[in-house]
Amino acid sequence: FFLLPAAAGQGFAGDALVCGADAETLFALAQDCFLAYREWMARLGACVLGGGTLKELIALARPVFQNPISVDDPGFRLLAYSEGYDRELGDEESLFVAENGYHSPRYVERMVDDPVFLHNLEHGTGPFLYHYDFLQHSSIYCPLRGRDGLVGFLTIVGRQDNFTPGMVDAAALFAGMLGAVLSRPAAPLRPDDTILLEALRGRPVEQKLLDVCLEKLPPDGGAGYSVVRLEFCATQEKNRFLLARVEELLAGHLP
Repeated sequence: FFLLPAAAGQGFAGDALVCGADAETLFALAQDCFLAYREWMARLGACVLGGGTLKELIALARPVFQNPISVDDPGFRLLAYSEGYDRELGDEESLFVAENGYHSPRYVERMVDDPVFLHNLEHGTGPFLYHYDFLQHSSIYCPLRGRDGLVGFLTIVGRQDNFTPGMVDAAALFAGMLGAVLSRPAAPLRPDDTILLEALRGRPVEQKLLDVCLEKLPPDGGAGYSVVRLEFCATQEKNRFLLARVEELLAGHLP
């Protein structure tokens, strides 16, 4: 293949990709590409079905995207990233994330107020390539969704500046696998813990039943958690992220 400037009258808006191979060679090349992607998807699927981790999935995806990859939870805390992520990226935000394990307040504030981010989050349009003006690189972004809604965010940082439409398509497949991993059911809760969690979420629970569950809490705090009630204004978009993070923390500390 040769990339040549578009000639006048050819109808191309930009450069032209000219193939110097015969039809048989071209077909064989296209078939090899298809088989490579099919094999990659099979490896991703086997990883998910075999109980693989986010880190293992990212390791399988890194050669395909050829750029650093990270996965955050809905509260913008780093869950996993590709090998060498902290060494490859030297911008302020990436160094902050690698050191602290979560995004900077400036990053979160800008993202949750950005119309492009909010549009893709609300409409579930899949991966999109975009350059936020407060970050150094263009990147592929994708909200990750599971059975119960938003479960995280995928970011493929365009350090090499070599993204193609095919990479965006591949990111959609990859995001589906990540969503499946993040949606795995946790260990089942005891009935009394389930009732307490429902009350914390503001759902109606019979007071007598709630009193019984509260009486079971060890007086010395040995259960490892406290009971609180938080209310959020549903009209504030950014509160969805805060609420998701609080619920995750609470659920993660219940036996």
